[in-house]
Parts: sequence; structure tokens; C-alpha cells
Amino acid sequence: MANNVIRNIQKIEPMTESIKAVIIDICNHKPTPRELENLVHLIEQELELKTTSKYAKHHSISFNGAKNNRHHFLFCGIKIHYDGYTKNKLPF
Repeated sequence: MANNVIRNIQKIEPMTESIKAVIIDICNHKPTPRELENLVHLIEQELELKTTSKYAKHHSISFNGAKNNRHHFLFCGIKIHYDGYTKNKLPF
């Protein structure tokens, strides 16, 4: 099953070995908290997610400028920013 998932994803965009390893672990059995943590870190790296303060420093803008004028989404109550954000049309 994991190989089929990887083949389908590879058609969309090639992936690194670390991403393949995490997907195989998750597809082969119920993922452990550590595997889920690895997946979250890979998503963070791939999308270059930043908290409001890190986003403001990276773009040399004020904290309030980032907080009030840049698109964000809430993740566990934390505002997360990244370039290329588009509004989700789904209800979640």
C-alpha cells in the first residue's frame, strides 16, 4: 500500500528520501507520535511555515504589520504565516 501511495505522490512532485520514509512508516501501520511529529516537521520545512514573530523578522516588517496585514491560519491557537497562502474554501 505504501508503495502505491508514494508512486501516486511522485507523479505530482518528486520527494526526498526522508519524506518517503515518513510516508512508508505511516502507511504500514498506525503511526506513532514520533512519526506524526516527523510529518509535521517535514510539512513545516516544505512550506516554510513561521510564527508571526519569525515571519515579521524574516520579512523585516513589524510584528503588528505581520499580525494584522498578512494572511495566516491558526494551528493549535498559534497564528502561522507562509508565503503563497491562499484561503481554504473548505469549511475547516
